[in-house]
Amino acid sequence: MQPPCYGPVVYEASTGCDSSIDQDWQLAYLGDARNDYYKSFKGYGSCLVKHWENRNFGGTQTPLQIQDNDMGIMNAKASSIAWY
Repeated sequence: MQPPCYGPVVYEASTGCDSSIDQDWQLAYLGDARNDYYKSFKGYGSCLVKHWENRNFGGTQTPLQIQDNDMGIMNAKASSIAWY
């Protein structure tokens, strides 16, 4: 059973992303409360976002996007995330 998790989540960094398509920030595991939880997202600070199905950036992944209101086959399956 998944622990309860309510409302939006904001991940903060010291700066936004730069203009090159390289990885600026990453989180190898979203944590037990947020693992397999997200069904939509919105990036900020000029960042593109990519989610992975497994910890440490493994498995199925989403394309680089600024936001997605429906993550399709990745709905409630993301375990790691990176910002570009």
